[in-house]
Amino acid sequence: MSSLPHIPSLTPTAPLWSYYGCIKYLFSNKDLIQEGYEKYKGHAFKIPEPLRWSVVITGPKLIDELRKVPADVLDMHEAGKEVIQAEYTLDHRLLHNYYHVPLVRSTLTRSLAILFPDIRDEISQAFSTLIPPSDDWVAVPALETVLQIVSRSTNRVIVGLPLARDPDFVKLNIDFAIDLFMGGQVIGMLPHFLRTLAVRWFTNVPSTIARATKHLEPIIKFRLEMMSTYGKDYDNKPNDFLSWLIDEAEGGELAVHFWSSAFS
Repeated sequence: MSSLPHIPSLTPTAPLWSYYGCIKYLFSNKDLIQEGYEKYKGHAFKIPEPLRWSVVITGPKLIDELRKVPADVLDMHEAGKEVIQAEYTLDHRLLHNYYHVPLVRSTLTRSLAILFPDIRDEISQAFSTLIPPSDDWVAVPALETVLQIVSRSTNRVIVGLPLARDPDFVKLNIDFAIDLFMGGQVIGMLPHFLRTLAVRWFTNVPSTIARATKHLEPIIKFRLEMMSTYGKDYDNKPNDFLSWLIDEAEGGELAVHFWSSAFS
């Protein structure tokens, strides 16, 4: 990985010694970042990861400079794709087709007030199911519970009921996000010619997409049939993100596998 010699490091930068820094960061990341902040306050410093250096900036001046950097210089979307090795883990159509972005910026934003009662209802229902009322203290797995509540409330907007509450669909959404990140770290350490195979060896991405397809295929086909028979504004049409995507879809965007990858 590039050593970025102009940026100070808290750990050795020699080719092999830098991996010592990776291990140190893995087990003492909070202490290491605090040390860097105190030592280089107002400046930048770097911390090694297996494939790259993470650069940490400190102080209002540098943070403001970063905020003003244009997207053609620093692109968070491209950085995210690199972290999860998206070229190997996701459907290529998702990486190069951004037709959903205007829907998020316009339709979803305009519809938040209308959708809020559904979101509130789902959060309430999720709490009632996952943390039932009790007069006594009850142990609750905090992280798992929060992940399920977030998944259910988000999917209430994205795919609607009853799928948003389906236990397997909720679980595959949570598992997919974790698997994608962890798998991306492993895949990124391998030679390029092995990465396509490694997706099947080291991740559950293909099987998760297959599970998502089983849930989504009948819903998507039904909505397409309703549109074909009664037009886009058929009676009792669901007002969710999936419906908006179907309304705007063209060509390859109509493939069930495309949407299954997107909604996992």
